[in-house]
Amino acid sequence: MMITDRALQVAGIVRSPQLQYVLGEAVAACDRTELDLRVGDLKSLAFDLLRGEPMPGVLLLEVDVNDAEDMDALERLSAEASRTHVPIVATAGDPSAAVVRRLLRFGVADFIAQPIEPADVPEVLRNADHKARRRHQRSPAQGRVLTFSRATGGAGATTLAVNVAHALARAHGGSDAKVCLIDLDLQFGTVALQLDLAPTGGLFDRAQAREGLDAALFARSLTEHRSGLHVLAAPNARLALEALRPAVVNALLGLARAEFDYVVVDLPIALTSWTETVLSHSDLVYLVAQSNLPAVWQLRRLLDVIEEIGLDNLPLQLVLNRVQAAFWGAGAQRRQAERTLGRTFDYCIADQFEVLNDAANRGTPVLDVRRYSRFGRQLRGMLDHSLRDLSARPALVGAH
Repeated sequence: MMITDRALQVAGIVRSPQLQYVLGEAVAACDRTELDLRVGDLKSLAFDLLRGEPMPGVLLLEVDVNDAEDMDALERLSAEASRTHVPIVATAGDPSAAVVRRLLRFGVADFIAQPIEPADVPEVLRNADHKARRRHQRSPAQGRVLTFSRATGGAGATTLAVNVAHALARAHGGSDAKVCLIDLDLQFGTVALQLDLAPTGGLFDRAQAREGLDAALFARSLTEHRSGLHVLAAPNARLALEALRPAVVNALLGLARAEFDYVVVDLPIALTSWTETVLSHSDLVYLVAQSNLPAVWQLRRLLDVIEEIGLDNLPLQLVLNRVQAAFWGAGAQRRQAERTLGRTFDYCIADQFEVLNDAANRGTPVLDVRRYSRFGRQLRGMLDHSLRDLSARPALVGAH
């Protein structure tokens, strides 16, 4: 058995007190290993495991491969655990080779067959922890993820995402920094249209094939803009949002972060099974709203949802967009929106219809045609502030 200089924290869920007892006895015989094993249902308890303190070193889960809800919970948990470098060890009543292969495809690091052989348990847990830490130490530098989301249509979040990504690519055009823009609005995404690009197919056509997503397919699916920006466009044919699985999104963002210095993500309005996966990868999350009352109320509801799913500690940036320069002033619009929201906005971006319309008709970012417009100046100010904020914090990969 491999010995480390720290206690290994193991957290897990099993279905019966009997299995809890057997595993507890097996781990008790192992030095410097602490076990928090709960009896219950995987789908209802799993996501509490990664939100406790201290963060567990290994997750130990009893899984029913014939239960679709169990497997869905395992897939989502695997995506979150992968980001934090926590390996999953599974155990199941059916130890057949087919079951083990299926679990491994879902991101499980190792498997303990039932009936349990107590002597095997400490070895499997320590090996899973050791391999995960070695992979973490060897992992390449991780790019920063900037995610744009909105609670209503027409907020202008896609326009902001396109222009921020383009500004990053232009600012770093003469250096080794690389920028990728990912359009995850699979049904109505307009990123490619705004950049006058023809999307390259392939990746989203195989969105449900977990083992089909690799670095080569990811690279083939990117289109390069003249600014040096690399774009993963939404598919030409509409794809059901739930056709994209959390594990695929996790793998996609992992590949992007390993290859690029900055990854900008444009999310759809709808909340999906993989929204939480994207948010958990994000170093900054821009929540964009217009200044009208319905939009601000919807933003309030989105903030409530983020809090409900336990992600209220995210680095959220609230953006009041498309603020019109009316006779009563942009400042008054902002104050009214903040009173409705019960929270201040971090940024306020002007609505310059003629500037945005001109850029849209040309299929080019605003900063290429009206760099010094009020919209352009405010957007660059937002980005400069965000980059200073990011430089003051370690990359997300090192958070745990």
